[in-house]
Amino acid sequence: MEIKFSDLVRKVASKLFKEVGAEYKVDRPNHKLTGQSLFQVLLYNICEEDRISLRVIEESFERHQFNLYHKDKKLKASKSGISDRLKAIDYRYYEAIFTRLRQVFAKEMPMDNDKN
Repeated sequence: MEIKFSDLVRKVASKLFKEVGAEYKVDRPNHKLTGQSLFQVLLYNICEEDRISLRVIEESFERHQFNLYHKDKKLKASKSGISDRLKAIDYRYYEAIFTRLRQVFAKEMPMDNDKN
């Protein structure tokens, strides 16, 4: 079964990012690259690209789906900026999002543990 980014991202409530972001303090006012934008671009690359690297992520930010703005200017993300931001965000932020999304999707797609 092929899973498309657009299908997944529609099911993720933006309040989830706000709640988890506040819990792990990932979105300080100075940061242009928010935890939500990084999560979405990573998810996009996992679902839609054949490979994933900092260069591919940087190119994804250039696409129209990730036109992000900071202080009313279009955000450009460099490889080094993406790398630095990924290192700075607590991995538990992504883990918490995954756990909550797993609960949401478990209701829609129950796992069949009998098939191994």
